[in-house]
Amino acid sequence: MALVCEICCKHFSTQSSLNRHLKNVHKKTQKEKIIVAYNFEQFDSKCLEENCNTSYRFTAELRHHLQTIHNKDMETEVLNFSDITEFDSWLNDICKNDTLGFFRHKRLDEKTVYFSCNRSGSYKPKYQERAAKSQGSCKIGSKCTSQIILTHSTDGRYCVIYHKTHYGHAFEVQHIRIPKQTRIDIATKLTHGIAVTRVLDTVRNNFVEDKLSRTDLITRKDINNIKTAYHINIQDGVRHENDSVSVDLLVQECKEVGNEILLYKKQGETFSRLQDMDFCIVIMNKVQENIVQKFGNSVIAIDSTHGLNMYDFELTTLMVMDEFGEGFPAACMFSNRIDTVVHEIFFEHIRERCGVLNPKVFMSDITNVYYNAWYNVMGGEVPNRLFCSWHIDRAWRTNLNKITVAEKRKQVYQTLKILESMHKTLKYHYLDGKVVKRLDKGITAVLKYVRDKIVSRIIKISKGINNCHIQDIHKRHRAALTSTYEIIFNEANVWTIQLNNTTYVVSKKDTACEVPNCQLRCSFCNACVHEYECTCTDFYIRATICKHIHYIILNTRSNDEPRISPEVTLTTTAETLQCLRTLAKSCNTQDSTKHKIQEEINKMNVNINLCKEHNLQPLVLPHILKTMKTANSLLSRSNNESVTNSFPSISSEPSNKKLKKQMSFFSTKKKSKKVKVHISKPSGNETVTISSTLDINSDHDYL
Repeated sequence: MALVCEICCKHFSTQSSLNRHLKNVHKKTQKEKIIVAYNFEQFDSKCLEENCNTSYRFTAELRHHLQTIHNKDMETEVLNFSDITEFDSWLNDICKNDTLGFFRHKRLDEKTVYFSCNRSGSYKPKYQERAAKSQGSCKIGSKCTSQIILTHSTDGRYCVIYHKTHYGHAFEVQHIRIPKQTRIDIATKLTHGIAVTRVLDTVRNNFVEDKLSRTDLITRKDINNIKTAYHINIQDGVRHENDSVSVDLLVQECKEVGNEILLYKKQGETFSRLQDMDFCIVIMNKVQENIVQKFGNSVIAIDSTHGLNMYDFELTTLMVMDEFGEGFPAACMFSNRIDTVVHEIFFEHIRERCGVLNPKVFMSDITNVYYNAWYNVMGGEVPNRLFCSWHIDRAWRTNLNKITVAEKRKQVYQTLKILESMHKTLKYHYLDGKVVKRLDKGITAVLKYVRDKIVSRIIKISKGINNCHIQDIHKRHRAALTSTYEIIFNEANVWTIQLNNTTYVVSKKDTACEVPNCQLRCSFCNACVHEYECTCTDFYIRATICKHIHYIILNTRSNDEPRISPEVTLTTTAETLQCLRTLAKSCNTQDSTKHKIQEEINKMNVNINLCKEHNLQPLVLPHILKTMKTANSLLSRSNNESVTNSFPSISSEPSNKKLKKQMSFFSTKKKSKKVKVHISKPSGNETVTISSTLDINSDHDYL
């Protein structure tokens, strides 16, 4: 370990020789503070200045070195707080306003607490298999000079020494943690039952022009992490701890509000054509009935969904297509059975309410269960039968071969998938899968979709991108590392590879990628999806860098070619600023409305003072007064609105009354059981028989 004199930069091998040097040469006594400089790799408090490869044991020594040797301005501020709550509020404000982050050191002595910049330290991955974050590690590999020292004095006050100057990094918002108070606010909303979508919508309505904070970059994944950290479990629709009782209450509520239950068969009850252990519930209200009567003779779609509960009860939905060309759920059924019998019961209850239906199109999964039940109940053949979207997707890929141009073929398929994804997002994410009859609701959903796309782009610019496309590229890169192909060079930038009599042609385009700052690339191969082509199906269908392209690059690239770093540095570009301005204008709509109301009130006061009584018409004043009272009533109602909770009356029961066991749901799905085969040693008689049978000298009778 090399020791360096801080004054003359002379090197020493031991601490005693350095102390002797300081005492004899520089006349330093033991009472004076001695700062020892070590080699660069010894400690994390490193000096990053040019030609100064030193490190120090403590951050205070590094600050002293930078201030005295390199003339760095180390700003320090001393503050006093009356209680710890006041300090927490101050710390939250500086982290939020200055785009900073601090972490607390664990100490046994709580009288003095140290807070260091969250960029201090080095990242040491525990598992090499885990990919690095898209924005890179927040650790800079050394210690930052910014530090907060909190001391609890004997008089109860809190003294803070705040070293404000940061060193070794820039203020990058993607490396800052979500402020503690923001996380608490989000957790509070989640505990009150507010949906994640609504919480995210509230967070994204607070953009400030020309300034980006960590709160602005909150995603759905961040909110889910907060739910996990605070152990929040939102149980929607749970009316009782017992699932069976909760369903009974739900059925009762549905009947009261008009969501009529056509059939409710509990487990354990007797019902014709069903077993006692079967469960079945059919739901269809008056609106759904009218929709079926109006559109039921056009298109009927039957779809089943599993995985919505742990009892293996599957959801079957009958859908019709309305005048807007959208699917409308006309009837629903939960049942433990998916066979012709239970679907006949389902369709019979629909026939009793809506009459016989004769659709022109019947769409379902590839099975005859649904169609046979429909035919037995409704009667008559359906002219056209279609299959589910998975088969339509396969038909897309099959018919794409009719397009001769390969690049055009890929664009057509991607366009179809993007349109389908957008429609699903609007219907299920923003409209909650409900039919919207009002135009303003549809327009608002589209505007929110556009806003979230802008926010998503800001997040990608700020934090980098690590979506499913990048993951697919890296997955195929790992597959290429373990693959073995025979490479045949045909001509320049064209390779033919072969494995098990299967041949693929990989070619490199003559023109460079035309996409500015293309992010769909492999960080190891330093190639994007637009630079190479392959004749394999994976390249055209998935539109990604297949493993054949990775294999060619890995085996033909020289080791001198540079590789790009996965770390992304935040740069507030003109595009980001423009997005922020657009979002800020949309977020300030409500505030601007309040400002306009206040302006109108001020104008009214001015007009009242300027107006003379003889100029006012008698019928005008009552109308103005009525309008003002209505507006004041609306404001007062919104400020004083409260919710009162009523509790049910408590019934008295004998203390010795035995509890009645509640009925619970159970799965009726047959589970495959492994039969254990017990093998034992043969008995004495069996041993003699086996020996006689195996004796080659004896005669055997074979039947």
